[in-house]
Amino acid sequence: MSIDVALKHPSRPAYMTVRNETAISVALALLSLLFYMCARKMFHLASVSAPVTLLMTCASAAASIPFARVRYADIPKFLSLFIRVIAAVVTVQVFFDSIDATPGIPNLIDFGASPLFASSLVIALLIGAASVWRPVFAIPLFGYYLMFRLAIVNHIGIEVVETDYVGMIETGLFSAIGAMVVVGACEWPAVRRVFASIIGGNGDTHGAAWLPDIREQALSLVWAIMVGAHLRNYLFSGLAKLEAGGSQPLTWLFHNNTAISILMGLERGDNPLSKFPWLLQGVWDGITTHMVALNILVLGGQLLAPLGALNRRILVALTIFYDLFHVGVYFTLGALFFYWILINALIFATSRHLPGRKLTLPMSIAMLLTMALGGKPFYTNHLGWLDGPKIASVQISAETRDGRSVNIPGPFFGIYAYNIAQDRLYLPPGSFPRRTGGNTQNLEDWHDAMTCGPMVNSHADDEFSLGAVRRMIIDADQYARERPWFKNWNTYYFYPHHMVPNPFEYRGFNALRMSDIVAYDYRVDSVCLSLRDGRLQRDVRKTWSVRVPAGSQTAAAL
Repeated sequence: MSIDVALKHPSRPAYMTVRNETAISVALALLSLLFYMCARKMFHLASVSAPVTLLMTCASAAASIPFARVRYADIPKFLSLFIRVIAAVVTVQVFFDSIDATPGIPNLIDFGASPLFASSLVIALLIGAASVWRPVFAIPLFGYYLMFRLAIVNHIGIEVVETDYVGMIETGLFSAIGAMVVVGACEWPAVRRVFASIIGGNGDTHGAAWLPDIREQALSLVWAIMVGAHLRNYLFSGLAKLEAGGSQPLTWLFHNNTAISILMGLERGDNPLSKFPWLLQGVWDGITTHMVALNILVLGGQLLAPLGALNRRILVALTIFYDLFHVGVYFTLGALFFYWILINALIFATSRHLPGRKLTLPMSIAMLLTMALGGKPFYTNHLGWLDGPKIASVQISAETRDGRSVNIPGPFFGIYAYNIAQDRLYLPPGSFPRRTGGNTQNLEDWHDAMTCGPMVNSHADDEFSLGAVRRMIIDADQYARERPWFKNWNTYYFYPHHMVPNPFEYRGFNALRMSDIVAYDYRVDSVCLSLRDGRLQRDVRKTWSVRVPAGSQTAAAL
């Protein structure tokens, strides 16, 4: 279209028009990135307290209303589908958070405990419903969820790990802001006249001839930047695997047995195959036997992420590979990266709706630049390490009236299940060092882990204080006692969560009533793990524990 119009103005060559259209599209994409970075910073700053979070939620929702005239139909499907699906998923997550028993975090069931914070939940649910109708409301929705997760640490003192949710929220936030910036700019008469003068048309009427092309090009660049931000996680996770080897960068490739992750899934009760030892042993033997080949496949797939910027078919193949990889992680480690799986699936689906069903040169450049330089505007995971079977294992168990001790699944403690699964809680002096999921970041730690060596903490690892852990346990106990249905129906298993516990590993706790529990035991086992005949073997070198009274005695425990 743009070339046809350009030919009506023989004094202005066609290539000049195309070049100017591309320049405007790039400028709009960069402006979108600038607006996104400002919004992201504001949401982070607003997470400091419940009143500020509520104010920011209300302000961002109110600021969205004037732009509600923009419909999803006004945005190309390759971007509108992405925004809409992510908005719907986050709305569902907000709903579960609003009724979940996250200790220390008020919810709709316990509205009076913190009416300001709970009010922001109500508003977020309304915004979430509106975001499925109009894309602009996805912006305050995504912003609220960023604030919600960041604000948790201010309530109880335990920071929730960002690995599972931040990537999806940030790519969704950038896509929604980008859509509104580009569509809004193309609809603003003053901006249209500027476009016309740059393109070479005569006023707004002729300038409008280029608007569909500019809008589509700019939004395709927004899509490409979003994809680049996501692929950056895989690329830098691959690089982290090389960095873990230090002076021997190929250590992970040739010597790291990823089957050790099976031990971690069994230790924390997440592995879905734990009741099928013969099958689990077969998986272990298969990974161990073909260790190098599998490592080449995984590391190669991550390091080759930039190839996805060169061709749409390669990009689609990579998203399929990454999702299959995540399924494999679930059946070993027990960690279900469902947000990451969703993003890959959406990239696969939306790429079919790109103009010409292909990546243009500007899109490829935008994607590659984001993968290389996107660390400041976008959160990047560096999921690379050397696996070791020596860990400080956090266990929380319930002491019953008849003298039994049964382990408790992480989701009983709400959103902190992630911290429990990753052992990201208080560790006493003399315990093994914190090695999240057996992850070691250098050769010295790895050799110590592989030999169950002498390394221990010389002092308490109190990044997460013991007092905060006590409050977490006590809050969960009080919540469950005040609402018997929560425990009687074991509803905590329905909370959407990255670390999925296997309910069959917790039959003892599942059968309890809250009246059966007289105390809780917070225990840290310094343990070395192995597998024999498909069953976990635990060589416990040291145990430390603290008892937290339950029920009417909880107040005294504080």
